[in-house]
Amino acid sequence: MPNKKKKNQESNLQQVKESDLDPNLLLSYFSSQFETNESIKDALKRIETSHIENVTELKSAVQNLLKRVKHLENENKILNQKVESMAITEENLNKQINELQQDKLNCHLEISGIPPTLANSTENPKVVAEKALKTCNISIDDSQILRAYKRIVNINSEPTTIVTAVFKDYDEKLRVMRQKRVENKNGSIFLNHALTQANRSLFIQSKKLCKDSKFYAFIANGQIYVKKESELQGLKIKSQDDLKKFVHMKIQQRSSSPEE
Repeated sequence: MPNKKKKNQESNLQQVKESDLDPNLLLSYFSSQFETNESIKDALKRIETSHIENVTELKSAVQNLLKRVKHLENENKILNQKVESMAITEENLNKQINELQQDKLNCHLEISGIPPTLANSTENPKVVAEKALKTCNISIDDSQILRAYKRIVNINSEPTTIVTAVFKDYDEKLRVMRQKRVENKNGSIFLNHALTQANRSLFIQSKKLCKDSKFYAFIANGQIYVKKESELQGLKIKSQDDLKKFVHMKIQQRSSSPEE
């Protein structure tokens, strides 16, 4: 009999543990534990009703709190979706603004490496641009440059003057750049497409990623591309996501062509 009683008590204790401290089982367990003590049994019976009522109130409060938490979680989920949607919208707007700004720079040509005596002279920037191009043996009608402006940038921690010439049309700008490659390929003066701040950053990163590889970065029609020397089509770089795609592409090609 004692062993049977002990087994029943252990079974009741296990039920209490598995019930997440259900008050009814809890009282039942304590009642079985102290069934020989009439005074304790009477005390448990006296507090049983009030105890359960208090626990019921507690359960009700907890349920209401859980409902409120669930409601807040749903609201938070909706807010997060709205924030994500706004972030995507902002990113798309920034891309569109950048494209519009780049379109406005299509006829802008940046001239760097101009001798300091000319670059820092008090002459009109348009005159400086014309003289710099003639120094490179580039023939140009003065009327092709509508205006020009100068700015100072830091290159290798050294202040450098860059003159931006605004051409009458894009084709004339390309003609000048092609002639520079033919007439003054290894000269100290450099001609580059003018880029927005965002595109300039992307172009610099693209060139770094192409370093020590068979890829190279270039600009065509105001757009940034990276291309393998042996391939005809390049990958357009318009965002950081495109740079990630390029890195992934390089890794894939490297793994498929270990000899490279």
